[in-house]
Amino acid sequence: MTEKQLDELFSEMTVNTNSRVRKKMLWWFTLEKSYRREEVAEIARIDEKHGDKLHEEVRRSTLQCLLKEDYHQPKSQL
Repeated sequence: MTEKQLDELFSEMTVNTNSRVRKKMLWWFTLEKSYRREEVAEIARIDEKHGDKLHEEVRRSTLQCLLKEDYHQPKSQL
């Protein structure tokens, strides 16, 4: 990522109202700033496996996938 893209990511991260989206952005931002995965997981309080999945999604598509709010919500059988 370029510095300009990182600046845009940081700006969006600070104003976005969805906490899950902010965490995903924080995960990506800190990885791009060369933090180790373990450090990033601790900082963002995200499971490393979830972070790895997110990393793959962003690498294959665009940063817009960070803004998605399509979270799996299991339906109860009751």
